[in-house]
Amino acid sequence: FVDDLNMPAREEYGAQPPIELLRQWLDHGNWYDRKDTSKLGLVDMQLLAAMGPPGGGRNPITPRFLRHFNVITINSFDDNTVVCIFDALVAWHVQAQGLADEFAKMGERLVQGTLRVYKAAMGTLLPTPSKSHYLFNLRDFTRVIGGVFMVSKAKLASPDVMARLWSHEVFRVFGDRLVDAADNTWLYEMVRKTVDETLGLQFNTLFAHLDANGDGEVDENEMRSLLFCDFGGDAAGAPAAAAGGGGGAPAAGGGGTEYQEVHNWEAINAAVEAKLEEYNNISKTPMDLVMFRFAIEHVSRVSRVIRQGRSHALLVGVG
Repeated sequence: FVDDLNMPAREEYGAQPPIELLRQWLDHGNWYDRKDTSKLGLVDMQLLAAMGPPGGGRNPITPRFLRHFNVITINSFDDNTVVCIFDALVAWHVQAQGLADEFAKMGERLVQGTLRVYKAAMGTLLPTPSKSHYLFNLRDFTRVIGGVFMVSKAKLASPDVMARLWSHEVFRVFGDRLVDAADNTWLYEMVRKTVDETLGLQFNTLFAHLDANGDGEVDENEMRSLLFCDFGGDAAGAPAAAAGGGGGAPAAGGGGTEYQEVHNWEAINAAVEAKLEEYNNISKTPMDLVMFRFAIEHVSRVSRVIRQGRSHALLVGVG
C-alpha cells in the first residue's frame, strides 16, 4: 500500500522518479540490483495506492502509470449532509445531558461555525513541503464537536460557556498544528469573525474576562489565556479570590478531574507543580523543571489528547 501517491515532486520535464520506479515494476515485473545490475523478479504482489486531487503540494501523475489502476473516487460530503450528520449528534448530546433548549440552538450554530472554519482552513491552510502536515478532513470536524461534548452539564453554566469551549476546541484542533505567526493570526481572525457572524455573539464581550489590559479588545495574545482542562480541580474553575480562600495559596487539584474552563491560573500552576513533585518523589530520574506559562499550556494540550479515546499526539519541537 502506497499512501499519498502523488506527493513526489515533478522534475523539470515532468518525471517523478519514485513513481517511475513503481511503473517499471508494473510494466516489466522486475527491478534491478543497484550493485551488480542483476534482475530482481517481483511476483505475487499487488499494488494498492491512495492519493488526493492535485493541488497544495500534490502533483498530477502520468497516465502511463495511472492506466494500471482501477480508479475508485470517494466524493466529499456536501455541506447539507455534513450539517445533517453533526446536527443529529449535537441534538443527541443535548438530550442525553438534559440541557435546555438554548443549548440546542447554540449547538446548531456551533455546527455551522465549525463548517465555516473547516472549509476556510481547507482552502487557505494548504500543505506545502514545509507544512506537509496541513491536511484537514472530517476527522478534524469531528474532533471539534467531540471536544464540545467533553464538558458535563454541571460545568456548562450558559450557552456562552459552550461558545467559549467551541472556540478553545477550534484552536486546539486547527491551531496547534500551525507553524508560523501568519497562519495563527489568520485562524484568530477566522474564529473572531465566526463568533460574531455565525454564532451571533460579540467576540469582545464573550471573552471580556481575558482582556488583560482593559482596552475592550481581546487580541490574539490574550486568547492564549482561554483554557479548558481536566486537572486543577474546582479551584481552577473558580476566580482566583474565591479559589485562594481570601489571599492564601490556591488549592491544587481538589474536586475531581472534570473538563472545565480555567479562570484561575494560579490553581493550575499549583496542580502541575504538585504532580511534578509527586513524580520526582517516586522516580529514579527526577525532573528539575520550572513550570512556566508555555509549559503549562503544552501540558494541557497533551492532557486533552490523552483524555479522548483513540487519540494520538505527534509532538514536534527543536532541540
